[in-house]
Amino acid sequence: MNWIDNLRLAPKLMLAFGVLIALMLGQGIAAYSGMNSLQGETDRLAGQTLRSVATAAELRALLGEFRNTSYRGLLRASDAVKQDARTRAAALQAEIAETSAAYAALDSGPEAAQALERFDAGWAAALESYGSVDEMVDLDLPEDAVDTFLGETFEAHNEATAAVSALIAISDAQAAAATRGAQATYRASMIVILVMLAAGIAGGAAIAWLFARALAGSVRGAVAVANDVAAGKLDSRIDSGRGDEIGDLLKAMQRMQHDLRERTERDQAVASENLRIRTALEASSTGLFITDPELNIVYTNPALRTMLDSYSDDIVAALPAIDPSQPLVGQPVAVLEHGGVADAQFVARLERDGSAHREMRYGQASFGQNVSVIRNEAGESVGTVCEWRDRTGEARVEQEVARIVAAAAAGDMSQRISTQDKSGFFLQLAGQLNQLLDANAVSLEEVSRLLAGLAEGDLTVRMEGEFSGVFARMRDDANATVAQLTGIMSRIKDASLAINSAAGEISAGNSDLSRRTEQQAANLEETAASMEELTSTVKQNAEHA
Repeated sequence: MNWIDNLRLAPKLMLAFGVLIALMLGQGIAAYSGMNSLQGETDRLAGQTLRSVATAAELRALLGEFRNTSYRGLLRASDAVKQDARTRAAALQAEIAETSAAYAALDSGPEAAQALERFDAGWAAALESYGSVDEMVDLDLPEDAVDTFLGETFEAHNEATAAVSALIAISDAQAAAATRGAQATYRASMIVILVMLAAGIAGGAAIAWLFARALAGSVRGAVAVANDVAAGKLDSRIDSGRGDEIGDLLKAMQRMQHDLRERTERDQAVASENLRIRTALEASSTGLFITDPELNIVYTNPALRTMLDSYSDDIVAALPAIDPSQPLVGQPVAVLEHGGVADAQFVARLERDGSAHREMRYGQASFGQNVSVIRNEAGESVGTVCEWRDRTGEARVEQEVARIVAAAAAGDMSQRISTQDKSGFFLQLAGQLNQLLDANAVSLEEVSRLLAGLAEGDLTVRMEGEFSGVFARMRDDANATVAQLTGIMSRIKDASLAINSAAGEISAGNSDLSRRTEQQAANLEETAASMEELTSTVKQNAEHA
C-alpha cells in the first residue's frame, strides 16, 4: 500500500470518492428499481382505486341528499319551498348522472361494471317513481304521493343505494389489494436498499480506514511541529522534504515558524517600547487619563490620582454623585462632568477638530484640560487622552492680580501681591508687578507733592528722585512746567508793578483836576450869589421906579 502513501491528497481523495461513487451508484440503481415498482403500485392505488372509492362514496351521498330533498317537497309547505326543492332535486339528478359517468370512465373491472349497470337500472326506476310522486303533488294528491314515496319510490331508491354499496365494497376490496401489493413492493425495495447501504457503509469504512491510516502517520509529524510552535518553541527543525500535501504543509509551517519568530521579536520590541511609554506616563507630573471609544476611562496615571485626591473635598462638593473611594478606571468620563452629562458642544468641537481645551472648576479647585482624539492607522477614533493641569494656584494669582489692578485703576496704589506662598514664575511675576506698583506709586506721589506745592503758591517745589524711562520724562516735564510757570509769574509781577505806578500818576492827576473843579464850582457859586444880588437890586429899582 505504499503507492497510496506516495499519492498526493487530490488523487487520494479522487480515488476514495470514485469508490464511494461506485457504491452509491449501485445503491441508487437498487433504490431506483424498488422505488419505481413502488411508484407504480402507488400510482395505481392513488389514480384508480382511491378515485373509485371516492366516486362511489360521493354517489351514495348524492343519492341520500336527493331523497331528502324530494321528501322536503312532499311536506305541507309553500309553493316557493316546493319549487326550490324540485330545483335542487334536478341539480342533484344531474350531478348523480355526472358522477355515474365518471365512475364508468375509471374502468374498475367487470365486477364493478356489472354493479354500475344495476345502479343505472335501479336509479332509472327510482327516478320514474320520483316523477310519479311529483305528478301526484301537482294534482293535489298529497296522501297518494306520500304513500307512493314511502312504498314504491323508497324500494326503488334502496335498490339503487344497494348497487352503490356494492360499488363501494368492490372499490374497498380493490384498495386493500393495491395496499397489500404496495407493501410487498416496499418491503422488497427496503431489503435491497438496506443490503446496498450495508455494502456502501462497509466499503466506505474500509476506504476511510485505509486513508486515515495513511494520513495519520503523515500528520503526526505536522502535529508535533504545530505543538512545538504552540508551546513557543520556534527553533525546532522541520523536515519538509516530502512531496505531497503534508510536505507542503510542513513547508508552510516552516515559513510560519520563521514569521512567528520575527513577529515575536517585533512584539517584544513593541512591548518594551509600550512599557517605556507606560513607565513615562506613570512618572509624569502631568495628570492624564485615557478613554475607549465609548468614553469609558481605561487608564489613569498616579499624578492624576494624586491631584484629584488633594482636591477631593472640592470635587465631592461639586460632584455629589462621585465616590472618591472607587477607582476611575472602568467608569464613564461623565462622572467627572457637572450634572453627570458630558458637554455636548465640547464633544462636538473635539470630534470636529480632533483636540480641544477647556477649564473645569470644582469649588476652589481649577484644572486646565487638553483633550485629544486617539486615532488608529485607518484614521478611526479608538479613544481619547485627556491631560489635567492644576491651575488652582494660577487662578488664585489671576484673581489677586485682577484685584490689585482694579485697586490701582481706582487710585489705590498701596496694595501689593503677597510673595509668601509663591515660587518660580508666579514669585517672579509678583515681585515684578510689585516693583511696577512701587515705581508708579513713587512717581505719582512726587507728582502729587509738586501739584500740592503749586496749589499752595510755592513755586520753588520740584519733583525729586531717580527715575528712568517715561517716569524720568514725566519728572523733567513737570519740573520744566514749574520753571515756566515761575517765569510767567515773575513777568506778571513786573507788569503789575508798572500798572500800579501808572495808576498812581493817574490818581494824582485826578486829584488836581478835582481840586480845580471844586475851585471853579466855588467861583460859580460866588457869581450866582452876585447875580442874585443884582437881580434883587434890579427888582427893588423897578419897584421904586
